[in-house]
Amino acid sequence: MTNEKDIEELIKALRHENGTGRWHATNDLGRMRDARAVEPLLDALNDKDWLVRSGAAAALGEIGDTRAIEALTQALKHRDINLRNVTTQALDKIKEKGSSISHNGT
Repeated sequence: MTNEKDIEELIKALRHENGTGRWHATNDLGRMRDARAVEPLLDALNDKDWLVRSGAAAALGEIGDTRAIEALTQALKHRDINLRNVTTQALDKIKEKGSSISHNGT
């Protein structure tokens, strides 16, 4: 079970001065798959560090929240090929989750 304090701490870590710390936060938030992280991860798509941007896109894909589709679609236009690749995978995951939800009726 995800601890609310853990989520809040990881969301705060997305603003850490160290890019590696922000990147770790994106990974952890993606593993937790908590929808409360969607908005902060959307902001992290614009981080100055390419690893953080890519980590945010991947985490959004893991969470699978459709609120991320518009921002991820915009990220497909970014000059960073790594971000575009990860974003494509994230969008595929969101679409798969949406498809399985509609097929399962949950």
